Amino acid sequence: MIFIWIFPFKNGNLFFNTPLDSAFEALRIYKKVLGEHVYTAVAYMDIGSAYDKQGKYRKALKYYFKALAILLKDSSENHSVIIVAYNDIGRIYDKLGEYEKALEFLFKSLKISEKTLGKEHPSTAISYNNIGAVYDSQAKYEKALVYYFKALKIFEKILGEKDPHTALSYNNIGLVYFNQKEYEKALKYHFKALKILRKVLGDEHPHTATSYNNIGLVYNGQDEYEIGLWYYFKSLKILEKVLGKKHPLTASSYNNIGVTYYHLKNYKKAKGYLLKAVSIREKVLGEDHPDTKSSYYWLSMIYKALGDTKKANDYKKKSE
Repeated sequence: MIFIWIFPFKNGNLFFNTPLDSAFEALRIYKKVLGEHVYTAVAYMDIGSAYDKQGKYRKALKYYFKALAILLKDSSENHSVIIVAYNDIGRIYDKLGEYEKALEFLFKSLKISEKTLGKEHPSTAISYNNIGAVYDSQAKYEKALVYYFKALKIFEKILGEKDPHTALSYNNIGLVYFNQKEYEKALKYHFKALKILRKVLGDEHPHTATSYNNIGLVYNGQDEYEIGLWYYFKSLKILEKVLGKKHPLTASSYNNIGVTYYHLKNYKKAKGYLLKAVSIREKVLGEDHPDTKSSYYWLSMIYKALGDTKKANDYKKKSE
């Protein structure tokens, strides 16, 4: 799996940081004191964001839609929060592989953002970025680049070249170039992203981990598997520490390491990491998600190499 950053954005910050218990307590108070107020909607969104971080995407959507129901009752007053809600719903659908739904909500966000905030506002750039990410997921790479470069142009102009948002744009552009097999361009953008993220967010942040992962991805694309593994393990160490061993991003790291070991013909290690990835992905994403099916495919290849025809065929069928 390729990591694609899609910005969760609220009030100028890269993340919602409200712990789940605090968010539920805030929701209880706001509902009691204010009723269906914008603050109540934001509390629902904080809960949704917390579930999103845990990889519990369906639960996250449930709370975002509760928020949206309140916000849309007075859309003229709540447009800035509605932009965030549409964006967050869209990016969660992207994670679930439901790309048409993702685009539906992201274009709604973009339309409101362009109209109310202007075409050179960071929130508008975030919508551009997220739309680009969905097109990237669909392998529509030229479309993805158009939206990614629109986002980058705004971030560089408004926030500067050393802002994390700009770094994340570099990352996403690098991913598209990787998919197009333009490896030199891909590494150029990924190393630009990594330099900024290490300086601004530190060495133990999920975005820094993702940057390491994506550099590993490019080296693997060039058959430089030992170098790729080095970057993958840098990424995994951070993800296990910060997000835990059962998070979808950690699963992606296990998956990538497993695939690399397959290419190195170390099938025993490859199987171990792919089984870890599948265990998480089945639980969090479901058996029909593209990422889960990708893990099934690689397990079929590993079992085939190990001479276990039955398991190879079983996983091959599950991957189709």
